[in-house]
Amino acid sequence: KGNEIKWYIGIDVSSATLDVSVCVTGQEKDPAHKRISNNEAGFKEMLDWFKSLAVEAKQSWFCMEYTGVYSLELSTFLSKKKLKHTMYSPLHIKRMMGVVRGKNDKADSRTIARFAYLYRDSLKESKMASTTLLTLKTLLNFRHSVVRRKAELKADLHRVARLGRVADVTYITKGIHREIEFLKAEVKRVEIQIAKLIDKDELVKTNYELARSVPGVGMIVAASVV
Repeated sequence: KGNEIKWYIGIDVSSATLDVSVCVTGQEKDPAHKRISNNEAGFKEMLDWFKSLAVEAKQSWFCMEYTGVYSLELSTFLSKKKLKHTMYSPLHIKRMMGVVRGKNDKADSRTIARFAYLYRDSLKESKMASTTLLTLKTLLNFRHSVVRRKAELKADLHRVARLGRVADVTYITKGIHREIEFLKAEVKRVEIQIAKLIDKDELVKTNYELARSVPGVGMIVAASVV
């Protein structure tokens, strides 16, 4: 068949580079390997390399570990090119392969390629989230970091208060209070942005309202569920 999968591509993702290994159906030993930059120029270089190997990208299945923001740009690129790809947690691949990972990036990419080939019948294609969902996730992560920082400052305030028994900490205490008040306001501003974003996307809004209809589920929990 024209769209039959013949090649399984294992990709080890890091912040700056990608290690790419190509596993040919029936020849899963010692896959071809190349290291490229983790950016669009690198992705295009990868496709050119495939051509030099007579590998058809449209008849390949790309498999990589999910590494958050570091794998997002590649996933977006593959989705735009309509190339099949799957992202798995590193722990899932380790458990399925029964090997100790982490010797080096080249070995890891080859392990991922073999994993894709061996479990080819159970691979499920990953779908890129909408821009709204990606933005929502980023806003929720930012809110979480602000709330965490506010909690840290409150803990600092307690420590400074104890120090105040033997030293003048008036300036420090006022500074911490000012920062806490700023962060409280920042949380409210982020929540306003979250509400506006949800309201602009009908599908997201519908799912959000369904989540909010559950007793005890507030705005942030519902947004996280969406």
